[in-house]
Amino acid sequence: MKLRRCFAVALVIGAACGGVNAADAGYPARPVRLISPITPGGGNDFVLRAVTVAMTRNIGQSVVVDNRPGANTIAGMEIVEATGVTAE
Repeated sequence: MKLRRCFAVALVIGAACGGVNAADAGYPARPVRLISPITPGGGNDFVLRAVTVAMTRNIGQSVVVDNRPGANTIAGMEIVEATGVTAE
């Protein structure tokens, strides 16, 4: 179930980034950091890295995967909360 959810999120992110280049040529000004709360080397990580390749092509900016495993994915989620980014 987690694999399907992560894959769905990755697809939504990839689709959303397709129009970013046309909307504002100055965005993003620095590399995009995707925080992954799972360990590297698994199936979810493989899918996420494949999505980042497509995102890099679409937005013309580097996309970096930042793996933060631990505490049943809470460690990665706390980093996302600290950045102030919301999914709303």
